Amino acid sequence: MATFAEPEFTTRIHPHRVDEIVLGVSDLERSVAFYQDSLGFEVESAETDRVVFNVGNARLVLESLPDGEVPEPRGQGVRVYFAVRDVHGHFHQVREMGVTPLDPNETGYVLIEEPVTQPWGYREYRVEDPDGYQLFFRQRVEAGE
Repeated sequence: MATFAEPEFTTRIHPHRVDEIVLGVSDLERSVAFYQDSLGFEVESAETDRVVFNVGNARLVLESLPDGEVPEPRGQGVRVYFAVRDVHGHFHQVREMGVTPLDPNETGYVLIEEPVTQPWGYREYRVEDPDGYQLFFRQRVEAGE
């Protein structure tokens, strides 16, 4: 494990929120359709090679990769978690749009019929975008719900 030297100042300044997440995509038009039409995200701004979605207190940016090439393995190691107020409603809406929800605990592709309640206090499900990025949608739940 890496060790880091303590800064010389005593007052620490911490980030207070995520401002922007940028994902490189192989086909911007296909990805925008997925996020906008299938997941219900709203476009904040669009340029030729970049589209910005407003996702509450942050922005999700899709940028065209040079020559449409996504590094292999696709989406490996990237997980983005979105809080939703009604995970069941969102889940069923997404399924109606043709997106396949997966079990967030499995490394394989295990289809699920309802969001899964996790021991760490969330009910959630996962989908993959066209470039293999893992997107989780979840809602905090009380113990025993």
